[in-house]
Amino acid sequence: MSGTLPTDAFQKMTVTTFAGTREHIAQSGKIQAQGTGVQRFSIKGSLAPTKREAAEVLFSFVMQQEGRANTFDVIPPIEGYTQGNTTSKVTVNGAHSKGVETISIQGADAPIAHGFIKFANHSKVYRVVQPSETSIEIRPRLMKPLLDNELVIYNAVPFRVSFVSDIHDMDMSDANWYRQKLEMKEAF
Repeated sequence: MSGTLPTDAFQKMTVTTFAGTREHIAQSGKIQAQGTGVQRFSIKGSLAPTKREAAEVLFSFVMQQEGRANTFDVIPPIEGYTQGNTTSKVTVNGAHSKGVETISIQGADAPIAHGFIKFANHSKVYRVVQPSETSIEIRPRLMKPLLDNELVIYNAVPFRVSFVSDIHDMDMSDANWYRQKLEMKEAF
């Protein structure tokens, strides 16, 4: 099952980045570190105390994912939206190879601010680290090539995720208040 996780009832959502590093410590104590080029986001969410009906909708969605077996989309309520003033359709200007970090764009009526973005043919989410009206610098580097005129998604950015665990709890209190916590990892 896929679909989009309903996030309107979340009280708190945390987005975390993981960047793999290989580290070697010599007998002399000298440390050598090298990035692996791997980067992945994880998302933790806490549901605000809700009544049974809203909690059941979310728990049913969780059950449909069959633990870690399936992927789905989640749009973080605040972080999924840019801070910039761009309201236009932004596309990639020219083809770009896998591994690049500066992307030429066209159609922006203002710089795309620091924030999450996604490209139309990518399941990976990227972060704008240096914005402008004509180009954006992203991290991590492109995981796969970009096509000319490919759409840049910068608002309501959907993260493709799966659950970290096959076990999920729904806490119930005697006053019919329900709480849930979910932990997901980016799946690309």
